[in-house]
Amino acid sequence: MNHILSDFLSDTCNSLENLRRNNVYKEFYYHIKCENLEDFLSKDITQSVQYQNLLQDLMQIKGPVLYWYEITSSHSNNDIIKTLKEYKQKKQRATPVIYKNYDRRTKILYVGKCKENFWGRVIQHLGYYKTPTTQGLQLFHWAKELRLEVRLNALEFASDMKDIMPVIELFFAKQLHPLVGRHT
Repeated sequence: MNHILSDFLSDTCNSLENLRRNNVYKEFYYHIKCENLEDFLSKDITQSVQYQNLLQDLMQIKGPVLYWYEITSSHSNNDIIKTLKEYKQKKQRATPVIYKNYDRRTKILYVGKCKENFWGRVIQHLGYYKTPTTQGLQLFHWAKELRLEVRLNALEFASDMKDIMPVIELFFAKQLHPLVGRHT
């Protein structure tokens, strides 16, 4: 068993050393005005003119991704949490955990990671995924009315970082103090 652990540690150290030397593969960001989100529950969002450029860019991202949604509008965190809690009570779609003792100064709504198909994860967070039990921010369903504005930030990593992403996500979550999402 020690050789398995040794191989894992060696591979992980090599991946991290490559990351340190070469940095992330790609950085990406996109500003979202939730008041402009349209209803794509009965339409195919990949055919949308509104999201054509975004989806083309997202579909180019092939490696594992660390991402976070940053609040750019002037809403208070209390207002955001209140609105999300009201939506959660309807139990229509799965949303992230809300922290009881959230950091009232943070501007980070959510931190996440994705091993592949990042564009699909973004669609889930926008609230357009057909299966309501798949957890995501569901922005269309509660943040549109609030007129929340967020910036989606993403870092694409080399494919050999795929299995290390949970550790990176946890570190970023501890540093950024997101309002919602489970990070233990």
